[in-house]
Amino acid sequence: STPFPDPTLSRSREVAGLRRQLKRIQLAGAVGVLALATVAMSSWVQPVQDTISAKMFFVLDETGVPRGNFGMLSNGDLGLALTDVAGAARIGFRVLPDGTPKLQLYDRDQNIRTELTMDTEGTPVLVMNDESGTSRMALTSTAEGAAQITFFGEDGSTRRASLGAVENGRPFLLMWDNGGNQVFEAPSGTPPPGN
Repeated sequence: STPFPDPTLSRSREVAGLRRQLKRIQLAGAVGVLALATVAMSSWVQPVQDTISAKMFFVLDETGVPRGNFGMLSNGDLGLALTDVAGAARIGFRVLPDGTPKLQLYDRDQNIRTELTMDTEGTPVLVMNDESGTSRMALTSTAEGAAQITFFGEDGSTRRASLGAVENGRPFLLMWDNGGNQVFEAPSGTPPPGN
């Protein structure tokens, strides 16, 4: 007679085979998850760069308000602005396309109240403006040793008085009328620097 196969033996072999397949699938799944995690982590972690290029950088406070920026301005100036808690510029540093440097201090209404710059000959110029932004006074000093303070009329450009010392240290005082015509000079015949 033919022996009947033992159904429990056949079933246990089948279960053992299924377990081996399940382990292979689990191992392949674990390798796949590990590979995906490695790819995802490598896209999150960026290597430190020596150079970052941009036209503008902004610094934000913890609430997202811009507190400063550094970058190229639309007029070609390179600028750095520092702002108050409302995001209004209070200090500005600029280098114009021709290389002229400027430092500007702003009031709460965004008027430039003080500006330090250099003229085309490299003479430093400190300008004080009134609350409307109109120039009222300028202080200059040349490399040759001349220095002067100039007061402007209501229009901000017409000189009204200038006091200073020329290159050899000799003092001078000049005054102009509302039309910009010189009306006083002391000592007589002494031209001020930059006149």
